[in-house]
Amino acid sequence: MATVGGAAAAPKKSGEPGLLGELLHALNQPLTGLQCSLEVALAVERTAEEYRRFLGEGLELTGRMRALVEALRELAELERTEESGRESIEVAGVMREVLEDLRPVAEANQVRLAGNWASAGAAAAVGVGLSRSGMTSLIFRLLDAVLSLAAQGSEMEVTLSPRLTADQIVVGIAWSGAEAGGEYSRPRLGLRMAQARLERSGVRWSQLNAGGRETITMVLPASAEGAG
Repeated sequence: MATVGGAAAAPKKSGEPGLLGELLHALNQPLTGLQCSLEVALAVERTAEEYRRFLGEGLELTGRMRALVEALRELAELERTEESGRESIEVAGVMREVLEDLRPVAEANQVRLAGNWASAGAAAAVGVGLSRSGMTSLIFRLLDAVLSLAAQGSEMEVTLSPRLTADQIVVGIAWSGAEAGGEYSRPRLGLRMAQARLERSGVRWSQLNAGGRETITMVLPASAEGAG
């Protein structure tokens, strides 16, 4: 395996067994709810309005199950994915590109975008087990999910901080808002899947929710080769 900063970097190979069990457990709730709803609907003769209500509840539960099944499928595909070599990626460029692509979405959601990485150096490069296009796709998915979670009129801030040590670069994402749909809404599942893929590629992830203000901190291994 290639090295980063002179030492072998070991991306997570299967740090997702806990997530797999969590998603399977979460799937059981809407599945049980759907079964109970159908049983109640069939127990006695109902009016047309009551049947429409039960069908509406069933559709909502089916949508939740579909989102969870898609996440489970993606997790299974991640487990089958072979580890790739580590590529030097100029992270500020990726962030700038993704934020520009997401600007129309942010405007539609009435969320302000803010990027701050001048103090970290525009050419700060990371060495992760992803291609540049793969990294760009993951960051796009991550920030797109955050935009769905952010409250209208709020701000999503992306920061690139100076290195904690000679071989680390820190990316922060912060936003305010509380969306409907709960822990396993599509945006939340999008965050979890992006987290799983990034952690597998050597990124350390932490997340904090304090008073409605959420922050994701990602510590990335710096590239010893500079931006490529």
